Amino acid sequence: MREAAPLRVLVAGAAGPLGGGLLRDAWTCEAAHQITVLTRQPLRPVSPRLRSGWATDEAEASVWLSRLPDQDMAVLHTGRPRSEREAVFWSPRRSQLPALAQALRVRGVRALLVVLAPGDPAFSPQERAALESLAFEHLALRDPPADTLRAQPAACLAQRCADWMIRTLVRFMAAPAPVRRRRSARSPTNRSSGPRA
Repeated sequence: MREAAPLRVLVAGAAGPLGGGLLRDAWTCEAAHQITVLTRQPLRPVSPRLRSGWATDEAEASVWLSRLPDQDMAVLHTGRPRSEREAVFWSPRRSQLPALAQALRVRGVRALLVVLAPGDPAFSPQERAALESLAFEHLALRDPPADTLRAQPAACLAQRCADWMIRTLVRFMAAPAPVRRRRSARSPTNRSSGPRA
């Protein structure tokens, strides 16, 4: 029997109740063998399955993504931190989503889940078209809950996101593993510059 390839998930935007729930769902899903959460500063590893990746607004996403391991799935959430403790998590701004998604696609990400935080306006047709044009194998775009004053819509959204994440990871486990391209060791500049988004 063919052994399933390790599946790796990147989480950007673990702040807020919805972002924290997305990180928790990735952590509790046994199909995800390694989770990288984007932070504003390097953090000490807390588990072999969970690591932090340093992200910054001062450089293009393709630059700091080149320092991270390849990923199979990415979860992007635009939530803002509610406290100093949550401020350690890096969250993409709405305007950063297209470039970030493109950089992730160039790095080989095959599945993308984008979740807008409560209070954000819904995806515009132009935003949807830009993300869909990147041709991810699996793509889910989740608008914010319609009623931000009640907890039930947000809870339903979190559950739908978790269900999609688990279904997609299970599909990855059942599908043949793609051949992962090794980076060339002959040119050290390739590692620092990374692919162009």
